[in-house]
Amino acid sequence: MISETGINQLATVGRLLDHPELARVYVYTCYYGSVTRPEIKAALDIPKTTVYDHVETLEALGIVTLAGDRPVEVTADPVQNHH
Repeated sequence: MISETGINQLATVGRLLDHPELARVYVYTCYYGSVTRPEIKAALDIPKTTVYDHVETLEALGIVTLAGDRPVEVTADPVQNHH
């Protein structure tokens, strides 16, 4: 039986797959570690407001953490594969 955490993780992965640009922001953050939103914007060539929206969505999904203040550091919390 899949745990509630497992179901939530699957829902998160599904959300990322439905939104390729959102997934790009997440993968970039996973790969490069602690990054700022302007760095994400520059690297992925996505409008500033879109980057802010995507980071907010990823934070709401619980897969990125925001820390610090001006510039805020965005850190990914990798989606875990639980058996």
